[in-house]
Amino acid sequence: LIKDGVLAEDEKQKMELWARREGIPEACSHQGGQVHKFDLSFPAARYYDLVPLLREHAAVLEGRIKVFGFGHVGDGNIHINLVALKHHNEDHREEIKMISEFIFDWTSRNGGSISAEHGIGQAKLKELSLSKGPVEIDLMRSFKSLLDPYGILNPGKVLI
Repeated sequence: LIKDGVLAEDEKQKMELWARREGIPEACSHQGGQVHKFDLSFPAARYYDLVPLLREHAAVLEGRIKVFGFGHVGDGNIHINLVALKHHNEDHREEIKMISEFIFDWTSRNGGSISAEHGIGQAKLKELSLSKGPVEIDLMRSFKSLLDPYGILNPGKVLI
């Protein structure tokens, strides 16, 4: 599963590795375009499959969109950042929408989750049912109610 890796030998090297990891989203934001972020998870057997598929998309091959994939192999979490590059004021909304739909559909069909460590968020609420069934959503709602019986934590958001 893992072909290459680095294990920190001391605290200094650990901090350097984390700085590199934490710098990836910032580096994406300096690519000269709008960043669209995805926080997904997959079974280990499918972990490395999606990014190469995305890089075969016409908009990517033609240089209008860049794809960055990074994450945590151990728990199946992968962050995908799509950067819609600005070329002559092009509008990439339709391409991003089409690629996003592909990502959500592919994730659902391959046993993944469209929301890994950062929660579902309001932007992807419509897609929640692609990776969670009604029983799971009801359980999430019950758990939220248990932890926040008065609805004061992030009121009016996602699981009310």
